Amino acid sequence: MKKMIFTLLATVLTTSLSLASDYRMIRPQALKETIDRNATLHLVDIQVVEEFDTHSLPGAIATHAYPLKSESDLAKLQVIVSGLKQNGDPLVIVCPRGKGGAERTYRYL
Repeated sequence: MKKMIFTLLATVLTTSLSLASDYRMIRPQALKETIDRNATLHLVDIQVVEEFDTHSLPGAIATHAYPLKSESDLAKLQVIVSGLKQNGDPLVIVCPRGKGGAERTYRYL
């Protein structure tokens, strides 16, 4: 993985979407270790197209929903919601800044 990826912060939902109650930040190294263990999880990347194309995690679901402040941004997430709800796998939100966009994505999901 590219070094730049590890400057990103990710937000983890450790329960299913319908019961999401554990919102916490995960540092890039911890996320790398989780991925290296082949843990089952959803990587939901909200970066804009240019950032996603430059540095994204393998297997990440591109939503291009950042900053998640408009109805069109929310619609970009709605497309993937049903697929995420099919199991209780943890969900990692990859956010370009690691704060507001991730929190808004968490609240929406």
